Amino acid sequence: MTRRAEAVARLDLSRQRLQRAMTGEAPVSASGALLLHVVRHHPWASAAAAAALGALLARLRPWRWFSKPELWNALLPGLLARVASAPFGSWSGLLADFLQDLAAGQEPAGPAPASAASTPGEPPA
Repeated sequence: MTRRAEAVARLDLSRQRLQRAMTGEAPVSASGALLLHVVRHHPWASAAAAAALGALLARLRPWRWFSKPELWNALLPGLLARVASAPFGSWSGLLADFLQDLAAGQEPAGPAPASAASTPGEPPA
């Protein structure tokens, strides 16, 4: 296929996807359907909410929080301890549990302390 024919085919597919999305034929998740319903029935309120959210985001500047060393000092030890003790396949679940613990205000679990019986060279107590 020539470059021109490929470009026309991509443009046609894009047009079809856009047409399906605009007519409501595109598959939508439950949250997307709810958002679509709210926007269709309350367009001015949706625009005002989007503007307020944008203003709040611009005011808080959350992207600057990542440069603060206090954040990294608080998050990294617990996160690294959990990552080191987890099997490779469960990292996403591990991260979700870690963030839930932080959101709940709990101290993230670090590595288990070594007991006196497990230290080499000493008899069990």
